[in-house]
Amino acid sequence: MLPPCSEMELLLYCARTHVDPARADRIQVLLDGKIEWEHLLGLANKHELGSLLDWQLNNTCPEAVPEKYLSRLQHHFHANTRRNLYLSGELLRVLDILGNHGIAAVPFRGPILAASYYGHLGLREFGDLDLLVHKSEAPRIDEMLANEGYYPLTRLSRAQRAAIHESEHHLHLQSDSGDTHLEIHWRVVPRYLFPRFESETLWGRLEEVSIGGTSVSTFSPEDLLIVLCLHEASHTWERLAWICDTSELIRSEVDLDWDDVLRRAEAIRCERVVFIGLLLAHDLLGTVLPAEIIYKATGDSAAQVIAHQVKRRIFEGVSGSPLFLIRATDRALDKIELAARIARNSVVPTPAEWAVLPLPPALDFLYWIIRPVRLFVVYVLSPLTRRVVSVFKRV
Repeated sequence: MLPPCSEMELLLYCARTHVDPARADRIQVLLDGKIEWEHLLGLANKHELGSLLDWQLNNTCPEAVPEKYLSRLQHHFHANTRRNLYLSGELLRVLDILGNHGIAAVPFRGPILAASYYGHLGLREFGDLDLLVHKSEAPRIDEMLANEGYYPLTRLSRAQRAAIHESEHHLHLQSDSGDTHLEIHWRVVPRYLFPRFESETLWGRLEEVSIGGTSVSTFSPEDLLIVLCLHEASHTWERLAWICDTSELIRSEVDLDWDDVLRRAEAIRCERVVFIGLLLAHDLLGTVLPAEIIYKATGDSAAQVIAHQVKRRIFEGVSGSPLFLIRATDRALDKIELAARIARNSVVPTPAEWAVLPLPPALDFLYWIIRPVRLFVVYVLSPLTRRVVSVFKRV
């Protein structure tokens, strides 16, 4: 499937840390044509690829970029680099704090991906810091970090804190200055979407990586690849940056144990989700995959159909839905179970509702009404409104 416009095609060619001569030539051809620069920068911003776009345009043919837009891209790149350096330092500080209290924490995504697979902290864009901890430690961690100036986005009652630790997979904390966001995970992905993925199994396979000269423990490449594919799926593959993460990991890890990846994916019944992630990286970003992996992924007809639909949604700028994941589930019984869990999750109040409308504990029951209303607005009304506006803009 070809991108619908030159701007999206150009963004896809630049969405990588390394560009071969053939792709560099294609970038030059696209730049020689008509490029709607505001549209291109808008796409790059939406998909969090502005820094990579700047990097590749500067490396290939900066003279073909209007000075106004080249300056904006360079400003974005430098601002992102400065912020990422700050966030990386803050990550190390938080790890030290937790370590001094005897709490093990494993960073993933964020600076880990930028340092290990992008080769430059400025090339990946991220807004928060993800840490995996043991579930038993979670309740005291958020209290401990409050002493360091990190608080939940909304004030939580004791009952709400207990509900989060029981039903959610992470707690979102924000620094009192508002410039740093921490996600404290006891599961790396939502349990209701991937119930068989047990985060505790990751602890025995950790590997050491370096951030700013400091060694930290993180997931093995095989585990991280699965985590990235599940993360993309949990957000219905909406952002190209997440697909780029998968692509850069595969490009960097030439000795990746593919048999282990597929064995673990099959064990947690998410093989199709992994296939979809790999097909998207291959089809959209030209990621080189072993012939055996391509054969198995393309042999799953449902994975191919869903990957095709995801590409169309990305090109059209249409948001996905949690219901989209049901089709990506491997087995019929699992589809039914997932549908039931999604239905249940659609009515159970979450921190998102508590943040929208803080209520006293005596009125907590109202969140059971606010929850479905908010989801209707986010997943039905807002996308419908955007489509109507888009239609009128084209008329």
